[in-house]
This record gives sequence, structure tokens and C-alpha cells, in this order.
Amino acid sequence: MTIHRTTIVWITIVGAATICMVLSNLLELSTLSVAAKMVASSSFVALALSGGASQSLYGRIVLVALALSWIGDLLLAGQSDRLFLFG
Repeated sequence: MTIHRTTIVWITIVGAATICMVLSNLLELSTLSVAAKMVASSSFVALALSGGASQSLYGRIVLVALALSWIGDLLLAGQSDRLFLFG
């Protein structure tokens, strides 16, 4: 099994964004935490796409779930109570 270079790049970005998010939460840097969370969530979607998720029914279902999770993360990041409830 061969892992493509783009897959390695997306895995690295996910790891770096996750570490950044954890550290920014510990340091109470909420803006940086939200940005890192969105980078990680976006990278999950990109990683699925680079792994061929769009080529099978199961992969497309996972891709839709990841996209909905991305939307939820975005809505949870705001200050609005209404948007938070949608997230």
C-alpha cells in the first residue's frame, strides 16, 4: 500500500492544527483555538477527499458527515446563542 504525498501533507496539517488547538485552549487564546479547530476540520475534509472518499458510497457518506461536522464547528465558534444551538 502506497501513501500519496498529499495524504501525508494533510495528516501533518491535521496534527499541527490539533496541537495548536490544544495549546491555545490551555493558554486561553480563544481566537487562535477557533482558527486551529477550523484548520483541523477543513483538513479532515481535504484528507478524506485526497484518500478517495468521493469514489464510493460509503466514502461519500463519510464526506457528508465530515462536511456537516465542519459546519457545526463553525457555528459553535461564534458568540451567537442561536448559531450555537444550530451547531
